[in-house]
Amino acid sequence: MGGLQIYGYRMSLWGEHLGMLDQTIEEPERLTCVHKVNAIADNNWRIFASEDLSFLLGEIQNELLKMMFS
Repeated sequence: MGGLQIYGYRMSLWGEHLGMLDQTIEEPERLTCVHKVNAIADNNWRIFASEDLSFLLGEIQNELLKMMFS
């Protein structure tokens, strides 16, 4: 798999799982990317724990709902 294919695959995973794409996540080794992903995860956890699942971002919401109701 070439470098561009890996990049494209990684970006599609970010988009699917985070529900967004921006320049911050183009370089996952940078602290700004780590902080952004952690902020999204923390926010999703707070929403998940609060019983109101309507504001979870991205595919994570769908996966959590499948686990809860299966």
